Amino acid sequence: MKVLNRSRVIGRIAAPIAVGLCLLTSPLAHADGASSLNAELNAVGGYSDSDGCISEIRGSQRNSVGFEYFRKVANEYGDFLTFDLQARVSHDSSEPGGNAVGLEVHSAWAEYKLGLGRNLRFGHFSPAHGLEPVTDTHGTIQQTLAVQDVGFKKDWGVGYRGLLGPFDLSLAAQLGSGMGIQMRDGSFLLSAQVWEPPGNGFRYGLSVLAGRVLSSRGGWTLPSPGFGAAVVTKVRAGAAAAFESGSFEIKGELSAGKNDDIGVAGALLDAAYVPPSLQNLTFEAQGRVWSGELGASDGLASSITLGASYELTRDWTLRAYLIHDLSGPGDTEDTSVVCQVYFFGG
Repeated sequence: MKVLNRSRVIGRIAAPIAVGLCLLTSPLAHADGASSLNAELNAVGGYSDSDGCISEIRGSQRNSVGFEYFRKVANEYGDFLTFDLQARVSHDSSEPGGNAVGLEVHSAWAEYKLGLGRNLRFGHFSPAHGLEPVTDTHGTIQQTLAVQDVGFKKDWGVGYRGLLGPFDLSLAAQLGSGMGIQMRDGSFLLSAQVWEPPGNGFRYGLSVLAGRVLSSRGGWTLPSPGFGAAVVTKVRAGAAAAFESGSFEIKGELSAGKNDDIGVAGALLDAAYVPPSLQNLTFEAQGRVWSGELGASDGLASSITLGASYELTRDWTLRAYLIHDLSGPGDTEDTSVVCQVYFFGG
């Protein structure tokens, strides 16, 4: 029986990957339109006061190799279908032996244009909540609130993008399982978000989210992340904004709601500056706070991050950051220095 259950789980995981590979080799993949295939290399490491030498960054970046295949399919009337497959094999030093390597499937979606600015998407993509849908954090050290807030950055399901008056509207109905592919114990995730279209350098968005989210261990798609018994009922209301002017870019988000019957809330502010005389260099600062239980001092986690990234070439980027935890579980403080060598190119 255990072998049968494991086969079913592997089948659920392998199915979307097989679909993605079929898309890459199908006649659609060779139809008119633009495409790109890029390789990815991510090497991270650093030193933490509490853990000593570390080979991953808060669980968001691990040493890995991967790729992204992006394709727009077009006919004589223009492009009508877009699909994206982005995956990498990563190493987790905290796992023993053969369990230390796994496959992360990040973007794995297809989007069909319905016309009149309406789009239907299915696969693995960001819920319509917070900064994550409009910010690419796949290869960066700085992250949004998504993992603390929702529990993951992307989920499996279907989505819709269109217009609501002058605003961009996004809707998503997903499994509530994150990296892994499971629906059980009534799990689901519904989200909706409106964003002001780009224009004068300032954008803002409002979002709501509700669902029963599966708790999982690990950030891999294969092997299965190992879902625990806990299913958390989450309700959120959020706001996000982005401002860009000259050499400065400022982004922020707020989110508040409940995990089961426990109040939670968080905020993030991220600022970046590019010196006009050195366009390859970016200085960044980020402050973030998250309360997993409002009113409880030991439920508060906050940190400040300072750092810089430098583009050696179009494909190679170096990053170095100082992360100082102002508070954490058990009222602990920690300081870490992390570095990253990142390659993404064809």
